[in-house]
Amino acid sequence: MRKRRLGAVTMAALAVVVLSACNTAVFRSKGMPPAERELAAEEASADTGSGGRDEDEKAITEVFVWFFDGPALFADGAATDDELEAKAAKVYNVTNIKQTLIDTFKANANVFSMLAAKVENIEFKGKDRAEVTFTLMVGGEPTLPGAVGNAIREDGVWKLDAQLTCDLVALADASAPCDPGPPPGT
Repeated sequence: MRKRRLGAVTMAALAVVVLSACNTAVFRSKGMPPAERELAAEEASADTGSGGRDEDEKAITEVFVWFFDGPALFADGAATDDELEAKAAKVYNVTNIKQTLIDTFKANANVFSMLAAKVENIEFKGKDRAEVTFTLMVGGEPTLPGAVGNAIREDGVWKLDAQLTCDLVALADASAPCDPGPPPGT
């Protein structure tokens, strides 16, 4: 009798654990606005293996580190137009700001040649948007710790948001014309 009761208690506890693990996102999402419920459901069902959030985090980190890799960009002393075009191509909605971005890189080559970024946190705000916390470094020294910018997925490719690049252009040259256009999703 005792063995049967212990077995029943164990099965009941296991059922509670399994049900709560399967429904955690559902229970958590009660009372959330629809957009947040959708995000919670996406996060709950996201594959953490190949092709899932881990792959997205890796791609976002790579684009941020690559975009701000000044020593590689200016390794030969000056960035080529093709290299600057490649950087601009990694900015979402770059059309309005492309020339300003390229001109700012060229005019501030001495600073950009020492630039680097270290991604600290990525928080997904939807399937195609993530908020990225990073530290911008100049010459290996943290210059802008805890900076926040968005990564946007466009046609399957993660890119920096134009607003982030406009904010950085403004740090280099406050008078530079930089209109990032409408925010993603509008």
